[in-house]
Amino acid sequence: MQRWIDTIRYGNKRIGGAIDQFWLNDTLQISPDEQVGLMKNCISTNCLFSQRSHRIVRV
Repeated sequence: MQRWIDTIRYGNKRIGGAIDQFWLNDTLQISPDEQVGLMKNCISTNCLFSQRSHRIVRV
């Protein structure tokens, strides 16, 4: 998970120790502008994810 967070440069890139908790507590933080930037990237042809994931997001 950390690899993906680092790859997409998501927020402060901190997931902490528990892999299943970072989205439930305040370890990982992202600003609204950063979130919108990620969404724009995911719907563009520059998406860092697989083509399959890209198609799913665009639907």
